Formats: sequence, C-alpha cells, structure tokens
Amino acid sequence: MIWEIVKIGWKAWREHKVSGIPFFISGIASTSVFLLLTLFVVHIISPELPGLILTGAIANVGREYIAQLFERCMENVDLIFSAILAAILLFVIFDAFFRAWGIKVCSDALKCDVKLVEGLWYAKSRYLPFLVYNLLLQSITFAGAIPLYYVIRGIDKTDIHSVVQSAIAFLVWAIVLMIVISVILFLFTFVPYAIVLDGESVLTSIKKGYRVLRISITETVIFWLLLVLVGMLTWVPFYPLQLLGFVGFVVSHILSIIAAWLIVAPIVTSWWIELYKRKSKML
Repeated sequence: MIWEIVKIGWKAWREHKVSGIPFFISGIASTSVFLLLTLFVVHIISPELPGLILTGAIANVGREYIAQLFERCMENVDLIFSAILAAILLFVIFDAFFRAWGIKVCSDALKCDVKLVEGLWYAKSRYLPFLVYNLLLQSITFAGAIPLYYVIRGIDKTDIHSVVQSAIAFLVWAIVLMIVISVILFLFTFVPYAIVLDGESVLTSIKKGYRVLRISITETVIFWLLLVLVGMLTWVPFYPLQLLGFVGFVVSHILSIIAAWLIVAPIVTSWWIELYKRKSKML
C-alpha cells in the first residue's frame, strides 16, 4: 500500500503541477515575515552588520565585535523575544490559510479535478477552525519556550561559568523541546486533514486524527521517514552550484527551497491525504 500511495501522490502532482501554488505563496509570505524579523533584530543589535557582510569586512571582525553583539542581544532580549512571538503569530495567521488551501487543492488533484479558485473559497470556509488548531500547537511551543527565555535572562555576562552553564541548559532544553514538538506533530499527523477535508471541529478532528493514527502507526512512521529523506534529497540537484562560491551557495539554497514548495510539499501532502482517506474508512 505504501508504494501505491507514493505513486499516486507523484502522479497527482505530475498531472496537476498547479497544486504547488498554495505552498509557494505560503512560502513567500512566511519568508517575508521572517525576513522582516531578521532585519528588525539586525537593526537593533548591529545596524552596521549588513555593510560588513556586503563589503566582506565581516571576515576581519574580532572577538571585541562579537562580544558587543552578545551584550546588545542581552540588553534587548525582551524586545527580541517579543518580535519573535509577533513574527510567529503572523506566520501562523498566513500559513493556516494557505495550508488549508493546499490541502484542498491536493485532495482535488487526487480526484483529477483541480480548481484553484474554488479551492481558495473552500479554504476560507475552513480557515477559522484550522487557525485555532495551529494556534493551539503554537501555544504548546510558546509554553515550552518560556524556560529558554528565563535561561537567557539569567545569564551573567561577567561570569564565564554562568555563560557556560546557561548555554548548556539552553541546549539541553532546546533538544527536549524539539523532541516534545516532534512527538506532538506525530500524534497530530492526521488532524489537519480531518479539519479541512471532513469539516470537523478542532476537538472532533483531534479525536479522529488520533484514531486514524492508531490503526496506521507503521505507515505513518514510514511516511515521516520518507518526508525527511525527500527533504534532504531536494538539495542534491542544486549542490554543484555551491562550488561557484558565495553567490552559488545562496542561489542553490533558494532554488532548493522553491523546489520544496512547488514539488515536495504537494506530493507529500497528497501522500498524507491518500493515507488518511484509506484509513479513515476503516474506523
């Protein structure tokens, strides 16, 4: 069944390449939000940094400049964290709509009946519950990230032992948080499809998604591994560009990300939809 679903997802994208458009627009919107966040943080801690990078002078900076950056980060940690939270909130608001659109379009692609505009209006009708679901996930992430904030706030920059201990605590808690988030995402694998495709409420979708997961643990694990593998392979065709220097490095990464939006995202989404539909019929 797994290989059959893989072929179905590939065929759906090959015959309906427009299914990547919602994911591409979502990627552009999300990138814009985090680019603005990056520019804001850079402006706060180091307005001169872009000039140093463009002129190549960044290669000659010493420890004093790095120490200054660290001090400026510590002085503005509250503002930086607030900006990060605002950026994530904007990301969720945009991403929820475009992901719902993408799920609907990929579902239609599996039926060989893709209509982008109709899919857009359908996504609008499911936007609110899907947004609530995404905000729920982000709230869990925010709660888990609170200790990281206090770890940073507790750093005594004049004491090297405090810096080292805080760095270790930050790393350990960040790893734990990533593991917890990964487990939650795994448990909620099918929830988005219950919300968008079946028109269920958030609570009902969580229950249904968990029931589908229970009868498809093996397939779900395999498809998550496939997702990671395909994501890694996306970089391979563009790797030779990195041999051309810094510009080639940047271009290769941009092309890889665009390929992930236009090709990988709709194919993987089609896999999840097909698996969800097959297993949900067995409930």
